[in-house]
Amino acid sequence: MHKRVLLGIGLILMIAGGLAAACSSDTDDLEARIEALESGSGLGNQISELETQIERNGMVATLNVLDDAGFHELNIAIDTDGVAPSGTVGLIRSALRAVAATSWPDDLGEDAASLQEKLSVFLTSLSNESADVVDTSLVAHDGYHDFTDRAWSHLAEGVGLSEGGSGHDTDGMDMDMGDEMDGESTDVGMEATPAQ
Repeated sequence: MHKRVLLGIGLILMIAGGLAAACSSDTDDLEARIEALESGSGLGNQISELETQIERNGMVATLNVLDDAGFHELNIAIDTDGVAPSGTVGLIRSALRAVAATSWPDDLGEDAASLQEKLSVFLTSLSNESADVVDTSLVAHDGYHDFTDRAWSHLAEGVGLSEGGSGHDTDGMDMDMGDEMDGESTDVGMEATPAQ
């Protein structure tokens, strides 16, 4: 009987030792995972990278909507004719919605809000067929340039490109706009200088 008691105690000690070892390794693994998350590596780092990429994608989409709205052409047409071309309300409404719906980084937030306000005022004057549409068109046009230049530069910097901007510059191009801007001269005369 004594042998059985000793065997039972031995068996209990072996099971307890095995459980203690198993619990220790489970805890170590869990502690390592927590440390990885807290240190910014692993899943936490992946989430941060994903959030950055989502923000950039939204910015690119909105900047393309703004660029496609044709603020130059709209401003020239409105300045020349005193009225907006057909379809302008829809273009400006889409641009306004895109700017409002986009999550902008902190350093572009105030600029985005300013552009949103300018687009809103322009949209109101278009919708009301207001006499100040010429002025609000110019303000929206200038605001568009200011904002998109900064935003494209921000994106370029964020992905490691040395050049940003919206491509509005004219480096390497001969821009002959003519001496008159009263609507008589419509020949823009854009000739690209060959690349070297």
